[in-house]
Amino acid sequence: MNPGAGEEAAKAAGSFFETMKSQPVVLALIVVIFGLMSLLGYIAHIRAVANADERAQAERERAQFISAVEALAKCK
Repeated sequence: MNPGAGEEAAKAAGSFFETMKSQPVVLALIVVIFGLMSLLGYIAHIRAVANADERAQAERERAQFISAVEALAKCK
């Protein structure tokens, strides 16, 4: 009988972990890479939030400027 997808995945995972046991440096590098990717994702998120706040502030200032110009235009 042919092994199912779950059995094949278990074999692949077992093989992966056996390789990682025999070469801990590779495992350490994988952990470091995932850590750096997480850090970069977090930094990108923080920058996106800060940029959104700056854009909102600029839009508020622009709206205030337009209303001030419109008020001055009515004073003719």
